Amino acid sequence: LPPSPEVVRRGLDLSDRYHAEGDDVSAHRVGDLAARMAPRTPGASADPELTGQLAVRRGEAALASGDLMAAARAFGEARESGASEHVREQAQFLAGETEFYAGEFDSAAAAYDAFARAYTTSRYTNDALERMYLIESGDGGPVPGLTELAHAFQLARGGASDEALAAAAVAETRAANGPAWSHAGLLTAS
Repeated sequence: LPPSPEVVRRGLDLSDRYHAEGDDVSAHRVGDLAARMAPRTPGASADPELTGQLAVRRGEAALASGDLMAAARAFGEARESGASEHVREQAQFLAGETEFYAGEFDSAAAAYDAFARAYTTSRYTNDALERMYLIESGDGGPVPGLTELAHAFQLARGGASDEALAAAAVAETRAANGPAWSHAGLLTAS
């Protein structure tokens, strides 16, 4: 097929479907092919939906590699791209995740709160509310084990299973039956 914005968009949509079905290998393969096609596709940069989808994809790749600043920039671009509500929703949630992973818990709580208010029926709302609970359970002070838990979640998102497991075990120990303890235990068990 010759490169066109529609072909790139279909590739990204197919990647999303594979991901939703749990086939992350196919999702990455198809998504990477579509993303590599986009820069040499006439008209792709003028398509707000495609621009937003590609920005979210860049942000997710940056999150997986641990480049939180690049992730934050990409999610900001996606939110400002003029893309669909679905793309902006995903970008806003992932921007909150970026703050959480960075240990910027006050900023993350504000981002999650804004997200949960804006997207009450989103598939990400429960995750946002759960993170807010964890952050706010410290009653104004630091939540034992939360920094380590955030790091474990980041490692897990990046596919570093062994490192995520080790970080979750440290979080579980530091949390000492506190609010982060059960979340760390679940990550350790999975």
